[in-house]
Amino acid sequence: MTCLQACHHKASCMSYNYGGKNRNCELISDGITNQCDSAKVIYSREWVFHQIRPVPTKQVKAELGDDPSNPGKTVSSGSYHIRVGDEISLIYCKMENTLECGDGGWTLALKINGSKGTFSYSSELWTNQKAYKPEEAKDLDDKETKSLFFSRAYITEGLCVGMKVHGHTRWLKIPWNRNNDLFGIFQRNSREGLKGIHFSDWTSLIDGSSMPENCSNSRKGGFNVEQENSRDGAKARIGLIARSGEPCNGDPDTKIGFGTSGTNNTCGNEYISNSDEASKVISIKAFCYIFVK
Repeated sequence: MTCLQACHHKASCMSYNYGGKNRNCELISDGITNQCDSAKVIYSREWVFHQIRPVPTKQVKAELGDDPSNPGKTVSSGSYHIRVGDEISLIYCKMENTLECGDGGWTLALKINGSKGTFSYSSELWTNQKAYKPEEAKDLDDKETKSLFFSRAYITEGLCVGMKVHGHTRWLKIPWNRNNDLFGIFQRNSREGLKGIHFSDWTSLIDGSSMPENCSNSRKGGFNVEQENSRDGAKARIGLIARSGEPCNGDPDTKIGFGTSGTNNTCGNEYISNSDEASKVISIKAFCYIFVK
């Protein structure tokens, strides 16, 4: 089966030989045109020959990077047709190397407009497998999407998340290779902490963001963060929440993250400033991106 799959995924492979003492798999870019074409076939007890594609009437050019005759090249960021399960979708890939996320090869999973309630913390889009406007995953414009990659991709390295405010995007890499399943993180709906991601990492996503310096014991960061045993207060599917003032054991009221509670700011930063005169809500809404690798 492994040999069959290898041939199937290689555009130039028409048939394969499998067998021998070492169970070798030989991919072949040729085949027979009929069962009686014995000139090309050598019979052997130790080998199986299987042809999966007909011999074309004209030569088929190998796909980019699929054969030494057409080697792969360094590609730029942009949209590429990607097979996800049984479906093929045009999905944006972030290929350039960046200081924050390192080597390229990131695939777009979500685009969130923080001014809308589409991807609020309680939205079913976080916990179901349905795509949302997958045709909008082809670029980085300001149109929301949940690509096929969100619920069907396995993670080997982590996430690269970004927040865009006033046309400027700041990025943060979130290492993650446990369970290898992005969708499963939110389906379980339980908090998942993140090692190595600190207070300053979250606030670096937005210039001028605000989070309380006091009540540090009230801070919770990671996936599905919310106050335990309470339905109130700030929440975030990915991000950091905290309490802005005394008592520190009260419900968190400050957040910076993706898929946050409420409908007025579902991606960005919201901070309650308490002064002697009155409380003031400072809200910075962002357009947000979540890539996976």
